[in-house]
Amino acid sequence: MLTAAHDNLVVVLLVLGLAVLWAGWVVRAVRGRPGWRPRWTARRAGALVVVLLLFAVLRNLPIGAGLAPPGV
Repeated sequence: MLTAAHDNLVVVLLVLGLAVLWAGWVVRAVRGRPGWRPRWTARRAGALVVVLLLFAVLRNLPIGAGLAPPGV
């Protein structure tokens, strides 16, 4: 997992976040509670796009070299 985080940290964080949301959904379903869905407002979607763009730019700058995957 550390290698995956080094190669693409954002994807690892997104997968972990989705796993947490899915686990919460499973727990609610087992307990018979109504399902919960995150509300995707324009602000949240915009924030996600900004974070992904900043990460893409930062990992290609010298200051963010640690975020870029190793050369092949």
